[in-house]
Amino acid sequence: RCTADLAVQRKKIEQVQQWLQKADASLQLGLPPARRLLVLTGPPGVGKSATVRVLASELNFQLCELSEVRTQRWIDPDESVREPSRDGGSYGGSYEPRLAQLEAFLNSTARTLSLAVSGRDPNSVRRQLVLLEELPASKASSKADLLQKQKAVLLRALEAARFPMVIVLTTSVASNDFASRQLDDLIGREAQEQGLVDHIPFNPVTDTNLLGALKGLCAKEGVRLPDEHLKGIAASAHGDL
Repeated sequence: RCTADLAVQRKKIEQVQQWLQKADASLQLGLPPARRLLVLTGPPGVGKSATVRVLASELNFQLCELSEVRTQRWIDPDESVREPSRDGGSYGGSYEPRLAQLEAFLNSTARTLSLAVSGRDPNSVRRQLVLLEELPASKASSKADLLQKQKAVLLRALEAARFPMVIVLTTSVASNDFASRQLDDLIGREAQEQGLVDHIPFNPVTDTNLLGALKGLCAKEGVRLPDEHLKGIAASAHGDL
């Protein structure tokens, strides 16, 4: 709920916080070239999304996330499919591909002012922060044509963005070269060279930080466990919160 609760390296929290503040200020003032997109990479369970959500709350951003129906299977954007009804017939509407959902979401958030109330002033405009996770094409196994279509969608949103955007990519390999290839596939080299995109890698949480988090939870819950048990839990987690 606050940055003090995060078992993430303080340096990483500060890096994300400073980026959000600078990017927001540059975009509001219209200073070119404004930082518009932050890509966070790292293994699962290291606090990437949690850090963004906590900082959004503390910095008074309205967090905009893409919600989707996860019970629907993935269908290629070019594939025309009609969802079957319970009686074996078909519904009138067609399936909406995830890429179409992503584009509609970005069109409605990245460039549209929010009228949400901020603080005590009912006339104030609250700043927005767009958070994207689990993109339709974010893995090496994704088809090349899907990657290209997604890249085009993201670049169009990036050019028109009036608010900071954050993309969270879960990687199984902690390598700068691997992350660099992912960024090239995701957004292309030109946007990076223009200074529109920044990248912050997250490392696995250290056993020390995990142990501290576990002790804090035990204290709040009134649970007493020997230190060797907590150390064993931390060690077996392999940096995954």
